[in-house]
Amino acid sequence: MTEKKAGFASRLSAMIGAMAAARDRDTLAQICLDAACSITGAGFGCLWALDASGQHLVLAARYPSAGSADVIPLYDGSDLNIATPHVWSLFTGNPLVSHDVRQLAGFDRKRLFDMANTVCETGSGLILCPLRDNNALSVGLLELRDMRNDGGTCLNEAELAELEPQLKSFVYPAGIMIAASRLQKRNYELLAELNRHNTTLGDENHRLRQEQVSMASHACGIIASSENMRQVLELVLRVSQSNVPVLVLGETGVGKDMIVRLLHSMSKRRENALISQNCAVLPELVLENEMFGFVHDEEMGSRAIRRGLFGAADKGTLFLDNIADMSLPLQAKLLRVLEDGEICPPGADQPVRCDVRLVAASHIDLATCVSDGRFREDLFYRIAGFPIHVPPLRERDDVEKLAEHFLVCFCQDHRRSGLSFAPDVLEFFRNYRFPGNVRELRNMIERAVLLADNDAMIDVATLRAGCLQDTQTVREKDAALTMTHRQSLSQFESLRLAEALQQCDHNRTKTAEMLGMSRRSLQEKIVRYGLDNVGK
Repeated sequence: MTEKKAGFASRLSAMIGAMAAARDRDTLAQICLDAACSITGAGFGCLWALDASGQHLVLAARYPSAGSADVIPLYDGSDLNIATPHVWSLFTGNPLVSHDVRQLAGFDRKRLFDMANTVCETGSGLILCPLRDNNALSVGLLELRDMRNDGGTCLNEAELAELEPQLKSFVYPAGIMIAASRLQKRNYELLAELNRHNTTLGDENHRLRQEQVSMASHACGIIASSENMRQVLELVLRVSQSNVPVLVLGETGVGKDMIVRLLHSMSKRRENALISQNCAVLPELVLENEMFGFVHDEEMGSRAIRRGLFGAADKGTLFLDNIADMSLPLQAKLLRVLEDGEICPPGADQPVRCDVRLVAASHIDLATCVSDGRFREDLFYRIAGFPIHVPPLRERDDVEKLAEHFLVCFCQDHRRSGLSFAPDVLEFFRNYRFPGNVRELRNMIERAVLLADNDAMIDVATLRAGCLQDTQTVREKDAALTMTHRQSLSQFESLRLAEALQQCDHNRTKTAEMLGMSRRSLQEKIVRYGLDNVGK
């Protein structure tokens, strides 16, 4: 008996170790069953597991591999099949031990015989042991038959009774591990289901976000059916919910301002203002006052701070177009505001905090401007947190759709009806390079609509009237106009400073206060424009 107990303990320890190393339920079940058959000398065995529905016992392992049913129903309709020994043992939680199945009373022995393996004798022994989890709930059933001793003789009632406590010790860890593997399998199934739902939810979120972009872009007047423009909209979608500074790059007329409006309309700041300023249209002095505000004297000797663009855009978005035209001194002041998050209007005693998202745009390559010393490198990296390049119209394949859209819009605006494009117009659209991009196409269509009569076909000749044929010449003209514009602005600023100095009898402190700028800035401009001795 001592040797048997030592052998049982050794096999039980080996079984538990093997089960702990197993990963899936079927492997656990087979290890458990093989160990049970080895301990009891059973010629046939099954390990049954309760399915997820709780309606059936399903076969998890079998020894040997042939014979026996694969499923045992627990119910016949709505009635419990308590006449089946397996069902009785499972629901009562009690083991069933018999040295001869023919002597079992109170059970459906015919069904039991039908389930018997062909290698088992009709009068062989039977052991049924429930497998239970930590909550004492049945999770399966161990079935052993035809138990024999080393001499090949069937075990009698006393020998079977001696096995019962050993089997109870054996099935406890087996039940815990089978239950754990069942939970693990269910967890894997739930995780897979969760992943499927997450994938579906992610796809749905992406679809809804794309619809949001589509609706917002249409509201902003953007027609974007080409692949590269859809990529631009995707970038706008991704950056819209952050506060990262955005730099929109692209040639003149590609619609950079529309991209900025779309970005603001999709951001968390959309309930607040979008303030826009073209840096190329104002002299440096005026632009500085416009951006940062200034202190001016009111009646009765009181002083008031005029809010600049940063103050007006607080909690919103500030769009600086043509930022490459900003002077270097003003670039330095802009950089400081962006780094400190506060503005100090000239003449003010205390700085003012401002929460502004900056979006800049340029049709000039800022990296080249940095190399040429016309743009501060530190400011470039500050504003280019998320660059978005808007492709020129010649690199898009949606010119025809844009043209049709403009044709419909301008027919409504100018009360024209029945207008359409001649067949050769589409070929013209595909070959023309559009140096003025979308703005040029828009103006081209509007001009043609104004020239056409109702029910007319717009031909290539009408569209080409006024087209910019020589791109190089156009660039030279643009450069000349830009230079002339800059010279005009400088002349205006110089004349305004000279006039202010004369009004204040060349008192630079009073002149700076009147112009709403700092005395240091005034001094820099006097030196720049050579106004030291003007009017003296």
